Amino acid sequence: MSSQLQYDIIIVGAGIVGLTAALAFSRLGQLNIAVLDQREIKLAPAKQNASRVSAITAASKNIFSHLQVWPQLKCLSAFKQIQIWDAAFQTCQFQARDHDAQVLGFIAENDEIYAALLATVKTKSNIYLHPSVRLETYHQDTNGVLLNNHFFGKLICAADGADSWVRSQNQMTLQQEDYAQSAIIANVATDITHAQTAQQYFLKQGPLAFLPLQHPLHRSIVWSAPTGEIEKLMQLSDADFCAALLTETQSAGSFKKIKLLSPRQMHTLKMRHADQYVMDHVVLLGDAAHTLHPLAGLGLNMGLLDVAYLYDCVFANIKKHRRYEKRYNLRSFERIARVKNAEKIQMIASIKKIFASQTKPLPFWRHLGLSMLNEQTLLKRLCIGFATGEDLPSLAQTSQGLAC
Repeated sequence: MSSQLQYDIIIVGAGIVGLTAALAFSRLGQLNIAVLDQREIKLAPAKQNASRVSAITAASKNIFSHLQVWPQLKCLSAFKQIQIWDAAFQTCQFQARDHDAQVLGFIAENDEIYAALLATVKTKSNIYLHPSVRLETYHQDTNGVLLNNHFFGKLICAADGADSWVRSQNQMTLQQEDYAQSAIIANVATDITHAQTAQQYFLKQGPLAFLPLQHPLHRSIVWSAPTGEIEKLMQLSDADFCAALLTETQSAGSFKKIKLLSPRQMHTLKMRHADQYVMDHVVLLGDAAHTLHPLAGLGLNMGLLDVAYLYDCVFANIKKHRRYEKRYNLRSFERIARVKNAEKIQMIASIKKIFASQTKPLPFWRHLGLSMLNEQTLLKRLCIGFATGEDLPSLAQTSQGLAC
């Protein structure tokens, strides 16, 4: 490849966050955007009962709506209530009406989100997809970055995952914590309808979530525990695994029957947070910038908000005729996105620590706190507001005040 392809923005990584970024920047019609990925950029064959799902907040729904993606999502399941039990099955409930909302969020299949994003990307004349690109060389000068001596971009957006190649090329350091846990995800059928309710059990070994799917008897589970325990659970037969689920939830009286609908998948859990999100000509987005425990379902939503904050930053710089690719003009994005993400990472760490500890007298105060929280609508509203985010960027708001 001797000739260079020149772009305003190159996005490395064609996952959900990367394609969302491409669509966001395409709104700024004067920009040419490339999306590079080492894999083929195409739709995977449809899978019945695909087990990878994501919780979608109202802010993320707004982002997808502004990008014309939301109407294409058909396999959504809204949830209006969250029920929480600790190891002693003290319960607490969050309801949509506590937040003056119709729903608290949605559960969506990752494959469907990806398909809708890709279909929309292919309608944009200023987005160029480059599949099967294995990045090997990285050269930067005062004007931008040259990848593989072929792809030149003023700004490189790294959406290439937790082991980001772009991040490593720039020697951008991380704060890291090994949770010493892994998670099993799968889809199950139960004998009780979910009634648009998400359930979270804080067990002695770790949290177990049941997330409502479109079918009233179907749920997606996320079960986190020490890696050794998860490995044992993975080795169980389907029948024995379902029996283990029933055993762990029986004190709450939730289910009498559980049946697996999909293969179990195991994922190692680790907290990562980049010490900086931006350099000259480089921005980190999504898992390239942060990963965290899945117990609150915030991961993808944080990545989508990264995109929305960056969109506002680039838009403002273009409007003021400033070089949007320079670090000093990207700092406003880094300041707000990194601080917001650090708050969420710390919140998850605190919740995990509180519910994991069995050292007296913490369980007593935890049970008392849940009981008090269950009676305080104002406190619930504050908790929900913190989890869904404040000071939202324009793409994450309703159409009023949208930057475009």
